[in-house]
Amino acid sequence: MVMESVIKANETGWYIEITNTETNEVAHCSSVDEYMEKLQQMSEPYGTDMEVFWSSDDDVHPIYMNEIREGMARYQEEHPEEGAEF
Repeated sequence: MVMESVIKANETGWYIEITNTETNEVAHCSSVDEYMEKLQQMSEPYGTDMEVFWSSDDDVHPIYMNEIREGMARYQEEHPEEGAEF
């Protein structure tokens, strides 16, 4: 099972678009916490048999990329039991 996570920019900042490549289900997340919640919901039927592929649109500012990296690191520190690595 593969989930595609694409960082995108809009007029208010950044968001992450998640796509389940098997079902083509798509979700848009405006925070790291929302992203993790949606990712867990979308991947629940597959258990741990899942890969996440990351990319970003060309117009995403480096500041947004850093915000997301920092948010992911903070999430990992706050939720070590989930074993998420990014």
